[in-house]
Amino acid sequence: RTQADANRPTVDRIAEQVSGYFKIDVDDLRSRRRWRSILVPRQISMYLARKLTPMSLKQIGSFFGDCDHTTVMHACKK
Repeated sequence: RTQADANRPTVDRIAEQVSGYFKIDVDDLRSRRRWRSILVPRQISMYLARKLTPMSLKQIGSFFGDCDHTTVMHACKK
């Protein structure tokens, strides 16, 4: 594993950073809950995962509460 790999964003790191910024639990971010307090942080996390990782829409959706790929597309547009 190279130094570049160690610093490359992963969906786990993105979720940790976003949850820390918004002061919510990572488990809430990854849950199926639709609480207003976690909707925007989850959308931001999905957007960042799409832009900064090679993951597919389906993979990102699976990570965040088993969401459909269209949910991830909506989050990225928002």
